[in-house]
Amino acid sequence: MEHVERSLNSRDAVLNKDPYPMGRLAVDAYSPPSLAAACHRYLWIEHTAQRKEEYDHYRKLPTQRMLSGKSIPVSINKVEEKNSRTLHVEGVVRFDLPFLRNEEEIRRACRQKGSEGSSSGSWMVANPYDFGRLDTETTQPYEIESGVQVTLETLDLDSRAISFDAHNFYGEGDDFGRTHDKWTTEEKYDTSDSNQTYFANGEQVILDPQTDDITAGRAKAALDHADTNELHEVLEAVRFGNELSSKASGISDNGLDTFADWLSESFGPDSLPSDEQRAFITEGTAQIVGLQGPPGTGKTAGAFAPGLCARMYAAAANNAHFAGLVTAPSNTAIDELLEDVAETMTDAEQATGKDTSQLKASLENAHLVRIANDEPENTPENVTYIDYNDSDDAEKLEQLREWVTSGGSASSETGSGGQSRLSNFGAVANDDSDADESVQTLVFATPGRAWRLVSKLCPDSEDEETADQEYWDVLAADEALMLTLPNFLLVGSALAPGGQVLVGGDHRQLPPVQKHDWDDESRRDIRATVPYLSALDYLRLLRGENDVLDEERQGEWEHEHRASTEATGIPFFRLSRTYRFGSTTADLARQTVYKADGIDYESGRESAPVEVSDDDLPIPVDAILGDASVTLVTYHSDEHYQQWNPIEAALATRVLEGRNNTTSAGVVTPHNAQRSRVTALLEDAKLTNEDKSEIAVETVNRFQGGEQDLMVVSATVSDPQYISKESDFLLSQNRVNVSLTRHRDKLVIIAPETLLGYIPADPDLYDETLIWKEIGIGSGEAPTKRSKNPIWDGTLSEILSTELPTSINGDPKICVYKYENTP
Repeated sequence: MEHVERSLNSRDAVLNKDPYPMGRLAVDAYSPPSLAAACHRYLWIEHTAQRKEEYDHYRKLPTQRMLSGKSIPVSINKVEEKNSRTLHVEGVVRFDLPFLRNEEEIRRACRQKGSEGSSSGSWMVANPYDFGRLDTETTQPYEIESGVQVTLETLDLDSRAISFDAHNFYGEGDDFGRTHDKWTTEEKYDTSDSNQTYFANGEQVILDPQTDDITAGRAKAALDHADTNELHEVLEAVRFGNELSSKASGISDNGLDTFADWLSESFGPDSLPSDEQRAFITEGTAQIVGLQGPPGTGKTAGAFAPGLCARMYAAAANNAHFAGLVTAPSNTAIDELLEDVAETMTDAEQATGKDTSQLKASLENAHLVRIANDEPENTPENVTYIDYNDSDDAEKLEQLREWVTSGGSASSETGSGGQSRLSNFGAVANDDSDADESVQTLVFATPGRAWRLVSKLCPDSEDEETADQEYWDVLAADEALMLTLPNFLLVGSALAPGGQVLVGGDHRQLPPVQKHDWDDESRRDIRATVPYLSALDYLRLLRGENDVLDEERQGEWEHEHRASTEATGIPFFRLSRTYRFGSTTADLARQTVYKADGIDYESGRESAPVEVSDDDLPIPVDAILGDASVTLVTYHSDEHYQQWNPIEAALATRVLEGRNNTTSAGVVTPHNAQRSRVTALLEDAKLTNEDKSEIAVETVNRFQGGEQDLMVVSATVSDPQYISKESDFLLSQNRVNVSLTRHRDKLVIIAPETLLGYIPADPDLYDETLIWKEIGIGSGEAPTKRSKNPIWDGTLSEILSTELPTSINGDPKICVYKYENTP
């Protein structure tokens, strides 16, 4: 108030201000909001920040928007009406018209994607564009935002071919959706005062990212009815110290043990399941079960997949109805888990031996269903794909309704359907003595599609009725570190009372990408409820793990329970043995990352090195790709680089040239500009043809979850001032951990001396740099008592098979070190 008063331009010089009696001050009646109310607030703040970022993008000139990799200029050469609401458009990407010299590099920087299997393509908006003008007729951000909605079908940057579907619906027009223009194939309707855009052969459009967020809109609808959300009730019960169900569901513990025994007998104790995996698979009591799976430990294939199959078997053995929902933040993660579940089911159905007849018989009525737009190629035979918007899938959707709703109900009603269903506290209630055989169903869907599916299955499609359903006996959320709390509550809206929740991930990897700066958020309701945490981190917070929030935020979080594993009843199983890479990387990750979690991270692979290169390589390249499983390549240059680095791009390309034809490879970098440069060099070197195994070049965020035989890490930034500016991003322990754990056989780290020697002023940030410090010490590069000579040193020109790029000044000095773990 004092600051406000000083800021007033006009004041009354004779006004007396009497002191206000302290006793008359109102009592602070603040009470912390529910988690659902806080998630409402989170959705609005996050969407507002996202929309502001897109508006800033829209305000730029078209050429500037294209340079960002987010916008695409298109020349249309074919249109075809699919129906009255959808127009299929084919065309050519035309970066060559506004950019004559560096068209290829700019084209490679494009970050949009077409439809891939069960994943839909990028959602964008289309507006008229004239390649002969610097500006466009559509200039205001709100006008661009309201362009015709399109979804990319195909985008081939090599051939420049593009196709997309334009949609004639206005959009939601609510907090998370906009009203959009319509497409038309008749030019007379495209007038200056109309809301229609003309699409025809020869027309030109520019595609920009849209601001609509369909999933956020569905999450809001679910949060509006949180009073019937079982998952929300469970999380709030833990937060405020109330007891959970003593038994999560009616799944038989004996059935879980029987299935785990079959796994041990079929796959052997050395691989599946480990003690930690078995504990997760057979946990049938706790209502919420957590799983931490460091890289390569078999979280998905060795724990989640068999755990879900075990629950289907346990229900079938009791002749109980079972319906489960499996979700993840991305379609890629869902498909990987689906493939592992389908493979485990196939192995169980084909099992042989004297004690396997009941196992095979019990799974005869088990079904796997994937909710997706399209069925990709080479799908598992025992999976049914359903597109609930496709009339051709109407019969399959009706069959799914029978499978799922035969034991489910609305929260205000009793179960119906004439067959047994799982109920609370382990009881199995038989509604009809003449009931048909029970059915077990696992449905795989993203959070947004899961909500929409329930609305299709329930009798009424209204949001209140959708939120009132109780279908899922088990809810499984994989890669939950990337799953936001609103989306977690979204998939929990149809969880049956007492239903079990399985949550898996690794909090030492990357959390969801967020636009708002939540670390500096001062709103009291947000600080009291922390809705910006991921689903995995929120469960860790409920359990009392002390590294989720800093001390100040921990004190502001409103809760009324004794945070401990015993008090909350939320077990967390931590996997410790990796089969992805050897002991060198495993020991590095244990010392610098997983030791803090009490995980004795180790490798279960043979220690013998795997050949990733040919025998007749030049000496410097052979030194890099030699026997050492981890190699560090450092350099010194008078020129400093920020978001792109020609030295590292040239080194990465030369390393990939030296690999053999059977070795898959990848390059991971923190910045899109470097990704584009490396991709262009690989194309110039003809390393993207079919003669060699696939090369994936991606940023750290996009490479999370992936792996290759040979991985090259390009640290990229060598400018000390820029390192300091971006230290929170570049030096993030989770980001570095993801980068260094994507390889199977060989890891090559390319990093400047300036990064390895950087010492941040912030003590908290210094702890984040321990991985880089350990790499420098273990390689002998750092000036310590373990310092040693490099296994090769020379200049960049001695390594490259071509002349030095013109963008590199001088001939930088290069040193190659073999990394060895420190005691």
